[in-house]
Amino acid sequence: VALQRLYPECSTTTPVDTPQQALEASLGRAATPAQLQALRETLSEVAGEHAELAPGAERLLNDLADGGVPCAWLDRLPSDASLRLAEALPDSVLAALPQQARAWPAPDSCWQALTQLGVERLDGCILVS
Repeated sequence: VALQRLYPECSTTTPVDTPQQALEASLGRAATPAQLQALRETLSEVAGEHAELAPGAERLLNDLADGGVPCAWLDRLPSDASLRLAEALPDSVLAALPQQARAWPAPDSCWQALTQLGVERLDGCILVS
């Protein structure tokens, strides 16, 4: 949605991993710092407009919290957009913002989230993607 707002004339159907890659695929060239900043700002605006839980998610997340199961939210979006999306989550869900993490599928952000949650072992951990 952010790319459509910024560049309605461009379109890409190429699967990409990051917002920057999506922008550059749409433009057909490397993005400038100004274009990347505009994308980050627009992603944050769009995230605020679309921050909503899937049906049944709130009840499930609250049941997990009531059962003492720690949960975290991970996203590949810039941190401000990710935090805007996480606003719809119950307070029991930690918005884990990776710091200096390699891009997915590297497990860096998962490890960081587990550390922030205070998880002592992987046994019993579940990743929902």
